Amino acid sequence: MKEIRPLTSLRGIVAIWVFLFHLDLERPAIAAPLRDWLAIGRGYIGVDLFFTLSGFVLALTYRETFLSKPFKTAYASFLLRRVARVIPLNVAVVCAILASVWLDPAGVGSAFPSALNTRTAIANLLLVQDWGFAPSIDKPAWSVSIEMAVYLAFPMLLALVWSRWLWAVPAVAGAAALYWLAGNGHGMVSEGLLIGDFIRGFAGFTFGLL
Repeated sequence: MKEIRPLTSLRGIVAIWVFLFHLDLERPAIAAPLRDWLAIGRGYIGVDLFFTLSGFVLALTYRETFLSKPFKTAYASFLLRRVARVIPLNVAVVCAILASVWLDPAGVGSAFPSALNTRTAIANLLLVQDWGFAPSIDKPAWSVSIEMAVYLAFPMLLALVWSRWLWAVPAVAGAAALYWLAGNGHGMVSEGLLIGDFIRGFAGFTFGLL
């Protein structure tokens, strides 16, 4: 599939929005009127938009592959491509963080999770930490960890949204789950709530597929 440039531009804008949100949380430096005008406090919604865009783009990219090739071949090709896209950079980032903690535990290392052990390191390297195994060494990587779970379920989700009668099931389930999440005091920010992270990821991705 050829690049859809407007979506690439949108990704860039949303990435800046999310970055400013995190920056403002750590070191508030943006004037209140500008913060309100740019909706910096709502920047977390950008992550949900990323999930939705991911579902939309992957549906366009792999729809024909799953229709025209045997399931095992299509699924293996899909997973291999997704892993090759996200794992190498993640490994480099995690290794850099681990090295900084080892070299300067009282300085740079103090900014990272105290429960930094072998299990945490392996879970983060494999991007499965947010599945309930460990905290994210690189905090924003929680969303990529959830994406890895979504990739495993991709064929099932795709089959549901293709179905003439069942497509409404994931749509209603996703909307209901988000409503529940908002009504339980967590809003759209899952605040480290494991089920909240999965709801945001799977619901956003499914809406994108639809």
